[in-house]
Amino acid sequence: MLALAPEKAIWVVAIFGIVQLLENLVLVPRIQSAYFKIHPSLTIVLLVVGAYIAGIWGVVLVMPLTATAIGVLKYSREITQPPKEPEQCELPAQASEPGSVPQ
Repeated sequence: MLALAPEKAIWVVAIFGIVQLLENLVLVPRIQSAYFKIHPSLTIVLLVVGAYIAGIWGVVLVMPLTATAIGVLKYSREITQPPKEPEQCELPAQASEPGSVPQ
């Protein structure tokens, strides 16, 4: 392709770069945030921090570690709080005669 039409190679590289950019900046954070139930903006921040701290391993491990930490915190909060009392609800009055409607 490069020998026949070098200008097409430039367009292919440009389009490939744009698609990669859109995928990495829009699609991946939305998919990961939906799967891990974390807001997309927090996902982007976590990926950047993970890449800064540990490189490619940080990017790979930051989301599962964050999801695990959130799960542990939710569980620990759940077991340390006293159980909630069930709400009292009034039952409708029973009809005194069959076929009558309660007032």
